[in-house]
Amino acid sequence: MKVAIILHTQSGRTSELARKIAEVFRNASHEVDIYMLRTVGNVTPRSTKFEIKNSPVLTDEDWVIFAAPVWAFKASPVIMKYFATLKNLKGKKVMNIVTKSLPFDWTGGTQALASMNSETETSNGDTLQGIIVQSYIKISADKQTEVANKALKAFIE
Repeated sequence: MKVAIILHTQSGRTSELARKIAEVFRNASHEVDIYMLRTVGNVTPRSTKFEIKNSPVLTDEDWVIFAAPVWAFKASPVIMKYFATLKNLKGKKVMNIVTKSLPFDWTGGTQALASMNSETETSNGDTLQGIIVQSYIKISADKQTEVANKALKAFIE
């Protein structure tokens, strides 16, 4: 299958996780492209006055993973702004993944995932159960592998 991973990160934790997911999917014989959303303008948790300078257009991907950090108990404003550009995810399996520092899913993870899921469902994506990844400083290699394998399993089932 052809897979796109679209992500926003500021600390690098989400991109490191995306690279591990891509590795696991490629090892299972899937073609994977990673797109890191880049911005122009200052981005803070509640900002809207920025532009995404590289909005990938999804065309022939079968599976799509969106990954973003939780900021101030919400999904990154960058990924949420990108969702506004999505036209149609019909026929694509989609998974949303959020990374966060605070413990407990209710400290932003659940809300961020719900808002991302709402956006992908509105775009007609076949939205799979998402994943919340908590890590205070760095996501361990074991945790990255666990998340990547869980994602792969969800897509192939």
